[in-house]
Amino acid sequence: MSNEPEFLTLDSEVFYNGPALEAAGIGPDMWDEDRLSEYLDEGVAFEAEDDPNSAIVQYPSEEGGLAMLLRWDDEAYELLNAWPFLPEVVSTPAAPFRIGESAERDQAFVTCQVGGAALVYFEDSYLLTRDEYRAGEIEFAQFYAIGAQLRPASDGALEIGPDDPAYASLLESGSTPNASGNLEFSLAGAALMAPRFDIAPNAYEFRGPVVSVVPLNDWIVPDAAIARITVMRPFEDEEGQPDAEGLDLPILLRKPVLSGDDWPQPGEEVEGIIYVYGSGFAAPFDDDGEGGADAGVPILR
Repeated sequence: MSNEPEFLTLDSEVFYNGPALEAAGIGPDMWDEDRLSEYLDEGVAFEAEDDPNSAIVQYPSEEGGLAMLLRWDDEAYELLNAWPFLPEVVSTPAAPFRIGESAERDQAFVTCQVGGAALVYFEDSYLLTRDEYRAGEIEFAQFYAIGAQLRPASDGALEIGPDDPAYASLLESGSTPNASGNLEFSLAGAALMAPRFDIAPNAYEFRGPVVSVVPLNDWIVPDAAIARITVMRPFEDEEGQPDAEGLDLPILLRKPVLSGDDWPQPGEEVEGIIYVYGSGFAAPFDDDGEGGADAGVPILR
């Protein structure tokens, strides 16, 4: 049974990925004529079956680097947009319910349900997946992010007042109000994401523990690493209780976006700003014809 999302048309300017490219170290010097020729000659191209004049080119390979959306204008390819993409993703069941696409239907921001949370991501292969979105066939998504700021998490507490919908149930479960009548919770160990629509539709301010950090030695620019950070815990276990595992999001980090000189360490709690990217896909199938989130999940479409 299909569950077709709502579709909206957005202005083309909203899809500009310049801040994320800058955070990834891809500056103006990467766009001279010789570089562009190299990208086209050595990159991997993907074309939509129903749109022979448009393509997504991934450089230096489909494993990670720079992705570009191109359109043929009778004489040459026009560069419409570009964004970084990573060799690591996290895959999870996801239910898209709102698609904000460009007038040409070649770019989109997708709002989807992941467990009990909503997440907005730039769809990095919408040119190739748009028909599946329209048919309501997307059941999973794979996510990664580009780090724009990262620093050690500050000490703090979360206060919930009587007007919050969760206040009554928290009281019933034994929480005690403070002197102001609010319920106060320590943020230590928390994994939180808050939208920053003032920056970009897919920008988030986050806080969470570091799971792992691996230097990315073959990235297209130096001083890069992939940090897996638990950015939210939106899932429930079989008994309907919050699952402690959470969503460990691979985030590209570069030394210039850090508040210090060294990479964060596993177990350290950090906070900052990220841009979320992803790609939706229908339930994949393994060699025996069985479906599921782990059955041949593609790295990129």
